[in-house]
Amino acid sequence: MLNLLYLARNDPGRAEQYLSMAEDEVNRVAAPGAADAGFVRDTKGPSRLNPAKIMDEILLLYSSKLESKRILISRRLPHPVAKSTVTRGSCGSC
Repeated sequence: MLNLLYLARNDPGRAEQYLSMAEDEVNRVAAPGAADAGFVRDTKGPSRLNPAKIMDEILLLYSSKLESKRILISRRLPHPVAKSTVTRGSCGSC
C-alpha cells in the first residue's frame, strides 16, 4: 500500500488509479481482522471476479519497476474475458 501511495504522489497523471488500488488493498487487508474480531459478519454470497482487471492492477503496480528494467509486457486476452465466481477469502485479492 505504501508503494501505491508513493506512486500516487510521484505520478499525478495516474494518482487516482493508484489511490483506488490502495483503498482496495486497505479493504482487503482489513476484512479478515474485522471478521475475526466479530465486528463484521460477511453475508455476501459468491461474487464475480474479473481476472483481466486483477492482472491490469498488478501490471500497473509494477509498471515503474518493469520499465526501469526495460521489460515489456504484451497482453493478449480472449474477448470477452471469462469471469470467475468466487467466495470471499478463496483467493488472496478478493
